Amino acid sequence: MLLDNLQIVLIRPRFPENTGMVARACANFGCPDLCLVQPERHDSGQEMRLATSAGKNVLANMKIYDTLDDAVATSHIVYGTTARTGGWRKTLRSPGQAAAEIAAALCRGLQISILMGSEDRGLENREISLCASLIHIQTFGASSLNLAQATLLVLYECSKAMQAMRRESPNRAASQAVSIKELAMLEAELKKSLALLECMHGKNPDYYFIQWHELLARAVLRRHEFDALMGFCRQLNNKLKSD
Repeated sequence: MLLDNLQIVLIRPRFPENTGMVARACANFGCPDLCLVQPERHDSGQEMRLATSAGKNVLANMKIYDTLDDAVATSHIVYGTTARTGGWRKTLRSPGQAAAEIAAALCRGLQISILMGSEDRGLENREISLCASLIHIQTFGASSLNLAQATLLVLYECSKAMQAMRRESPNRAASQAVSIKELAMLEAELKKSLALLECMHGKNPDYYFIQWHELLARAVLRRHEFDALMGFCRQLNNKLKSD
């Protein structure tokens, strides 16, 4: 399909009708991979009614996870969507800007996840901390869109960008890229280094670390880069602990 390796992740969706409409949007724009994390209600009948026959296969292959970490474990880059700005919501992209980045990554064989928060609360800070960038859809009336509407708009932009780029040859093997799970291991070591160096300023070290996470996530580290940085952090931590 057009958007193979792109995964839509619905976090704590409240209404199965919205899940069904998201499945239909995925089918419309060639995105076969939909998963739910801790859905409040999962009703396959209601989901299918709104997905129609177009989204039947998407629902049939849909996965349900207990944790977000499990849902994105094999992804290389994670994007989130947000109606709000400020605070933890720093690196914002329009749907078109994000779609261009996503299409380029997909052409390189990378796996991408796009997080969609619950209908009433959106994404929480911890979920935002996993994202390399956030997609913000600017509106000029009501401040937020329906979950299915937002997903459809983002997928539409991704499909346009992918069609424009699909003739380009991949320039980086996906097997070389580090997954989100591995990136979290590196970040844990880097946090230890920064703490030992007393560089984690303020009362909220996770908030301070946002800039480091965004830098590493956008880099899409290759295997030898990951190994080099992990080795450096571990040696630095051992040296700092011994002094």
